[in-house]
Amino acid sequence: MTQIKLSPTNLAFAQQYQLLLDTYQEETQIFATNLQNNTTDELLPKVAYRGGVYCDNQLELLFLNANPHNLVLFSEHHHIGAIKALVQDLAYNQIEIKGILAQKDVCDVFIAEYKKILPAEFILNTAMDIMRLDHLIKPNPIGTLVCADVEETDFILHCMYDFNVECLHEAISYSNLLTKYQERIINHKFYIYYNENHIKTSIVMLSRDLKDGKAITAVYTLPEFRGKGYATSMMYYACEIVFSQGYRYATLFVDQSNPISNRVYQKIGFYILTNAYDYRLK
Repeated sequence: MTQIKLSPTNLAFAQQYQLLLDTYQEETQIFATNLQNNTTDELLPKVAYRGGVYCDNQLELLFLNANPHNLVLFSEHHHIGAIKALVQDLAYNQIEIKGILAQKDVCDVFIAEYKKILPAEFILNTAMDIMRLDHLIKPNPIGTLVCADVEETDFILHCMYDFNVECLHEAISYSNLLTKYQERIINHKFYIYYNENHIKTSIVMLSRDLKDGKAITAVYTLPEFRGKGYATSMMYYACEIVFSQGYRYATLFVDQSNPISNRVYQKIGFYILTNAYDYRLK
């Protein structure tokens, strides 16, 4: 017997599934982020949609649709029946989704079932690996990493515009970038890397806190400074900060189409944990 149990609020969802979120911290970190950002529960009832799919009273699939983000899915065992049941419920209740974010096997089943019911075309936006670092390898780093202050806002936003275009395939206006990142700049989430000549070349953000780890995002080096070892040095310093703050590990998403970044992270001890595919509904 398959049953879908909806959570009435983000808080209820987090409380009910906290054990699973804590057990799979890296794989479900987007759940935690979107739960915090979604404030549309009452305004958009056909968008706010979250809960679990149970088969014979066993939780098989976790889902969260938080506007304006993709529908995020997580399944320990990639249970096909649970994925099919979710698709049918989405269609029956006319839930609006922008796309999906999940492991590739889950995405493949979901998209195939969705197309059987609704006319749709899913476009792959980004194929990513989720990486984790437990033990830091020192790579003879150069330069320095400095916590950015608000005076560096223009430089950060310039880098973030290019980062969004290159890595996320999205062009965001300066005003929207400021709205999105201003609080994180004020709260000292961004760091700026200076090379051996004290020139600003790169940025990195120490973003979401997980139960035992820290997520690293927005890793970006200006094009004219690439291939010089600066990204490796910056990531080493960033992970040093993570461990100095008492976290057990660092984690990040890396684009599978960028093997250079993958090698940079592996040099200092990162390894691939799983994958995450971002599909947009055309």
